[in-house]
Amino acid sequence: MNHAERIVEEDRRQVLLAALLVSPGYKLPVRALRERADLVGYVASVDRVRTDCAWLDEQGLVVLDAEAATLTERGAAAALGQITVPGVRRPLPGA
Repeated sequence: MNHAERIVEEDRRQVLLAALLVSPGYKLPVRALRERADLVGYVASVDRVRTDCAWLDEQGLVVLDAEAATLTERGAAAALGQITVPGVRRPLPGA
């Protein structure tokens, strides 16, 4: 993976965490997460988003079941920039 692809991947993961942070119950179906990523310019397949969610689950940032992802406390901290997780872009100040 080249540098540009890594930046896109890290940013897309942060977008997914941020979408969960503002969702009722901190939970969204994977298809809804794909739509949220699309709204901010990341055209990704449902499979790509599911793969990102599986990776986020491995890091303890979300809990992924068959159809949806739920944000964890650690995931909320990463979404807010309170912790740094390699592979997830920190939000920009003021964002």
